[in-house]
Amino acid sequence: MEATANLPLPDAFLQFLNRNGIDPSIYTATDVLPRYVRLKPGCEEQIEVIKADIRCTLEKVEWLPNFYLLPPHIQIAGSKSYQEGKIYGIDAASGAAVSALNISTGDHVLDLCAAPGAKICMILELLGNSGSVTGVDVARHRLAACRTLLQKYSLGDHCRLFVADGAEFSLIPIHVHSDIKSLNKELGLKGGELLYKEWTSRKPWKERKKASKEQAKGSLQLKQDPELIYYGQRSGVVGLSKTELFKTVSTHDISQYGYDKVLVDAECTHDGSIKHIQKFENWGWSTLERRVLDAERTDELTVLQFRLLTNGFKLLKVGGYLVYSTCSLTSAQNEDVVEKFLAVNLCAELLEIDGSQCWPCKSGRIPKTLRFDPLTSRTSGLFVAKPTDRFKKQPIFLLPRQVVTGSLTAPADHSISQTPAVNSKPWVIEAIARTRIESPKVRNRRLQKKYNGTPKKPRLSVFCSGKQLYAMLVDDQNKKCLFYGSTLQQSVRSTPGCTTIEAAQRVGEELVKICLDLGIDEISSYDRNGFSRGARMEAFEIALSGHGFLFR
Repeated sequence: MEATANLPLPDAFLQFLNRNGIDPSIYTATDVLPRYVRLKPGCEEQIEVIKADIRCTLEKVEWLPNFYLLPPHIQIAGSKSYQEGKIYGIDAASGAAVSALNISTGDHVLDLCAAPGAKICMILELLGNSGSVTGVDVARHRLAACRTLLQKYSLGDHCRLFVADGAEFSLIPIHVHSDIKSLNKELGLKGGELLYKEWTSRKPWKERKKASKEQAKGSLQLKQDPELIYYGQRSGVVGLSKTELFKTVSTHDISQYGYDKVLVDAECTHDGSIKHIQKFENWGWSTLERRVLDAERTDELTVLQFRLLTNGFKLLKVGGYLVYSTCSLTSAQNEDVVEKFLAVNLCAELLEIDGSQCWPCKSGRIPKTLRFDPLTSRTSGLFVAKPTDRFKKQPIFLLPRQVVTGSLTAPADHSISQTPAVNSKPWVIEAIARTRIESPKVRNRRLQKKYNGTPKKPRLSVFCSGKQLYAMLVDDQNKKCLFYGSTLQQSVRSTPGCTTIEAAQRVGEELVKICLDLGIDEISSYDRNGFSRGARMEAFEIALSGHGFLFR
């Protein structure tokens, strides 16, 4: 679709932009926003051939290696260079998010929202013939497009792709075993127990037969395990059994064998992408109101973004770090999510992004965060933050000591050659954070035994599902429920257009009325059932704190 100089925007969207402090002019100045492509490493000498092929001059992006810009009306899909995998389209702001990872040789990288695949291609190019990349996405068809991209550019040798919820994904990277015989010996497996051979698009006969039987019975359900839809020859999957691939690991194992780098380019409203907003002119502005302006969907997105960020942070190994990004320009999906994450995870801190001093971007509301926008950066809108665990530090290596037949001498002089009888070994001091192994639900059950509700001082229990909030006042002595309310009740949602957050606040107000009628002046304990405070729970608490039942 050609760029429109004056894209008509509906009033509802303009109000949305004004509420979030976004300049509406970025959606009208589309003719000055260039298109970006990345040149595959090793094709630098063919740049003149590529220019002749696409019939356009490529202007080098000085602040981002291997990136070039061209006019927005140029189409590269039909060019020979694109079809042969020499170039592919990726916005420079997205490339900056990948560059912020500072990928090194041998790194194990996790991309929690991998589709459609341009960023994972860039990660694999930076890794070269080392390390591994694990791509995760909840949409199977989008991840299949990512798989096609990897095969097209011959980049999937060190990659594996899983269809899974990125907020629940828990598999750590695996080491590559080049010798199948040594692998059998190490795992204690017989040859027949090994499941994964070289990847093929066709499923094994047993799996197809099992799926057809379940489908015939009408019992085909989503698998609990992530679905592996692609793996390369050197991804570490070949030669493993299914049990070994999907084995669960402890928090201590993750700190030692987790991912070096994690990219969370989270799902968002995409309001920072001009090309995405332009599509609604054809799709219909009513679709924009449903996907971007709907308050309930935005609330669900911020909860998802927080969960993705939290889970990606948990999967980091000692010394690793994460990059969080969205293509939204709103603070609710960017700084607010990061602030909430830092408040809940006291061990987390933000890092300066190396090389960002020369990037055409602004600082975010939070120090050490960055914002790209179409007017300033000439790219799509993007927010970037780089958190790490302040307590998970790299091992400290001291000078080696000479060990001769069990005795220690002074530190070794590196200028003196050592004899074969002397073994020189480094001392390693690892700084490992003390982590709570107890899960929130186990901790909640333990606290319930300590705090029991009475008729005049009941226990307040709150439960949050994926979309709703439920609250109860419990008299544990007599085993009675004094009050029950939820955001699903018609009395709470009597007003048309009432959002879940507004309904949660009304549940709190109804609870206060019941307490006043029963003569309840205080509660014995506030039981959140192990849930962190989200937007719905905060709205519920505001109603209670206004009447003195909770202190905020």
